[in-house]
Amino acid sequence: MIRTLMIGYWFGIRPKRRLCHEVHLNPRYRWFCRLDLTDRAPDHPTFSGSRRGWFRESQSPLV
Repeated sequence: MIRTLMIGYWFGIRPKRRLCHEVHLNPRYRWFCRLDLTDRAPDHPTFSGSRRGWFRESQSPLV
């Protein structure tokens, strides 16, 4: 998933839906993400769910 986010950062693909679509279609992106042609590319709910999980345990200094 980190590799997918790196592609989005490098190529300026901000919306996660578009990023998932690009990774699904582009074989170079799939290769970089270590996905086979038969593997499923991550979908946008995977990113939002992971992001919530990453920051759930951290304490915000602003709260």
